[in-house]
Amino acid sequence: MKLIENANLNAFFPDGKALINMMDFFIPDRNYGFYERLVISEDTGLPVEKELTRLITDRQLAAQTLKNETEAALEDELSRNPAQVNKRRLKRFYYHKDLFSVSIPPMIDIKLKLRSVDTEKYTALFNVVVDRFDLSTSIFSRYTLTAGQKDSKWKQAQVQMVDDEIKYTQGFRNIVSQYTVDEAEFAFILLNDLENIVVEEVSRSRVGPLYFRGTKIPEGLEHIFSKHPDAFILSLPTDRASIHLQEDKNLDPLAVMYRDVLEPGARELRDRKAKQTGYHVFKDRKFVCTNGVLEDFRQFLKDRGAKCVVYGI
Repeated sequence: MKLIENANLNAFFPDGKALINMMDFFIPDRNYGFYERLVISEDTGLPVEKELTRLITDRQLAAQTLKNETEAALEDELSRNPAQVNKRRLKRFYYHKDLFSVSIPPMIDIKLKLRSVDTEKYTALFNVVVDRFDLSTSIFSRYTLTAGQKDSKWKQAQVQMVDDEIKYTQGFRNIVSQYTVDEAEFAFILLNDLENIVVEEVSRSRVGPLYFRGTKIPEGLEHIFSKHPDAFILSLPTDRASIHLQEDKNLDPLAVMYRDVLEPGARELRDRKAKQTGYHVFKDRKFVCTNGVLEDFRQFLKDRGAKCVVYGI
């Protein structure tokens, strides 16, 4: 949790406080001993999907618990009948009460804000923020899009104004959730290939993977963890596809350009969209690590010619 606290996450990343809250409730003392074991992914160094969905489900159930039960009534019942079942009911109430009092990340959430309207071109642009558990990487991600709808007759609107509030249709939600599942460039290409949808920019920022001994460590880092077996290194990658970028640039020492791994057919679509829109891609990654490994890790990056921001704790 200290790694996330010291990451200096900006608005393009998932909510750091919500992530810290979630990680906090994986600790047995914090969840009142209901979950004493935690399954960690070797790929990400973070809790696996089933652990996340369990906690999110518990928070949803917490609202019903607080509606149907009261602390005073449960304590009174326990004082009259100190059976194990009553102890567990009171303990679960405490757990649900604490969990409901904080925010935790959703599996998916979409927010819209109107950016501009061009009545002559019949185009409305929106800032779209998609927070989600990214299935392609098993990591929480935030996608930030400048996107909108374009239609010559203002028909088939995917986004509507209702009582001075921007509302998206289920169709728009489905489209956005369907394509924000991989790299920003992937989402940019596919969304721009849809009728009535226009996209200027897509960025994706992630919290993870977390590297430590026992997880899948990037090539070249083995000696770091051999020398520092108790080290932790949190990776914070960002990739962005935008028509406002002047050139492609990859400053991420642990990633390649999306196009470099495409099959020929997919590459043709990518090249066509790049020519049509003039978009370019930028990749970057920053890190947070335990202080003991800080200098050696910075040297590792320097040897690779990577100019990444690295914070210590």
